[in-house]
Amino acid sequence: MKKQKKYNIIDIIMIIALIFLNIGDTRNEIKNNNYIYLLILGFVICYFSVFMSNAKSLGLKYFIPILTLGIFDMFFLENTSFFNNNEILKDIFHHLNSLYSFLLLMALFFIISKISNKLIGSYFTIAISIICLILTLSIDLFKKPEILINYSFYIRMFFLYSLFFNLRMDKKDKSKYLIGLILAICLLVLEIFIAKRYFIFDKTRTVSDILIYYFLFKLFISDIIEIDFSKYYISAILFQLPIITKILDYYLKLNEIRNYIASFIILLFLAIIFYQIKFFIFDYILYGIHKNKK
Repeated sequence: MKKQKKYNIIDIIMIIALIFLNIGDTRNEIKNNNYIYLLILGFVICYFSVFMSNAKSLGLKYFIPILTLGIFDMFFLENTSFFNNNEILKDIFHHLNSLYSFLLLMALFFIISKISNKLIGSYFTIAISIICLILTLSIDLFKKPEILINYSFYIRMFFLYSLFFNLRMDKKDKSKYLIGLILAICLLVLEIFIAKRYFIFDKTRTVSDILIYYFLFKLFISDIIEIDFSKYYISAILFQLPIITKILDYYLKLNEIRNYIASFIILLFLAIIFYQIKFFIFDYILYGIHKNKK
């Protein structure tokens, strides 16, 4: 009897998070609520960290679509000329940064964490994350050191990325992680309640979100490692969404919400097609991943 494929819960959460962070009205609403924005963004960063550190066959290959799709957008959609351009490399970098700034940051975090792990060891990477946490709390609470205040957001992101970079699969009984997740969610609710009612601390600074990420990824880390259809769709949202929305806006002149809804549907169908084909050249160029045919 053929084993039925279970739903990949952690990937579904990732897809929902990316949709919320991309659709205009929802994105603005989330950003207005700083804590919700940081909670969702933190989850995305931790997902990236766990996925990239455990999917050992990927490495920097995952970020190939930044270059291929970014250059396609630049020269075919933006009509940038190769010729008589003495600063073509600089223009390419600025364009890629404007199109994929978050993904480039994730690539940089991956390189730093990977080098740190290889040369010095995983404990040093964890030590870096602790230092980043201390700096984040110092900036938030005491506005010190002043020179790093403008970089507190990036320090916080690298803290999460480096902290979860060495998270590994535990094949033992996972019921303890489920209990821990429930308790962490209860702690989160309690922290927000205390913050709102008594103004003891800023609700954007919590311990429970880190615990939620930890127990959640410990529960579903095997699903993150596996290259399946949901990974194709996640990669499509990350890499292809800016291109598709631009094409639809140029030809159909849809409003932002309809543009994004149409883009997500198109990306879904494209992901289904390429997942079925599984042709490694197209996969790496468009998705940064490849699942071998059985």
